[in-house]
Amino acid sequence: MFSENIKNPKVIFSTKCWENDWKILLKKQFINEIINRNDFDFAKKVLMINNVNDVDSIKKLSDELVNKKIIDEYHIVKQYENEVLKYFNLEKSSFGKGYYYSIAEMMEIYLYRNCDFLVHFSGDSVMEKKYNWIIPALEIFQNNRDIVVVNPCWNQKYREAKKEAIKEFDYYYLGPGFSDQCYMIRLSEFSKQIYNHNHPSSERYPKYADNLFEKRVDAWMRNCHKYRATLKNISYLHKNWTTLSKFSFSLFNRFKAV
Repeated sequence: MFSENIKNPKVIFSTKCWENDWKILLKKQFINEIINRNDFDFAKKVLMINNVNDVDSIKKLSDELVNKKIIDEYHIVKQYENEVLKYFNLEKSSFGKGYYYSIAEMMEIYLYRNCDFLVHFSGDSVMEKKYNWIIPALEIFQNNRDIVVVNPCWNQKYREAKKEAIKEFDYYYLGPGFSDQCYMIRLSEFSKQIYNHNHPSSERYPKYADNLFEKRVDAWMRNCHKYRATLKNISYLHKNWTTLSKFSFSLFNRFKAV
């Protein structure tokens, strides 16, 4: 099926947890739902642990997930951050407040840079239903070297995706833009030192997050004429668990029932 000098492309799955979502991801094992809905046999399933208070308790929960084969391994972001910044030739201060929104994503790219592709979901995103979107994504990557990102549509906003597109194909829209909620990337591109670009269109990202990973990628793509493909027939859903102390478990159950 796939002939881009890769007979069996190595696709890594990664997500992250932090202080405000580890309970739902790990204790309630929502991470299992996020992984399973992709309906794909990943080469490795990975968890990044970032900005948490009780690391030992979270490591214990993560070990349980490994024992249950829900994930294959996990990493504590703080242990690698200096190594990651040095590799990408970046200063921590250059991110501003966006550092904690960025370092886990950059770390997973760094750690798995010798693999072929990486699928990332934020901890509050999940496919709307079980669907193998990875195979069509691989076919898109094979047929267009300028496409460096593939993602399902976001929150069922198909009209919005079409409006943003510069070209339409049978099963995807081609366009600029990047979201850190859900993406599949070609690691050979993202493991380069590409994160110091700026572009006027990239200023649309939230000001409170300063110069975050998402904004940097968007600027690089626009400056270097790289594109993303947004699938037309499937969507992921994104919810924000920012106030976990007030978290509604009925919302989690609705997520599971989709």
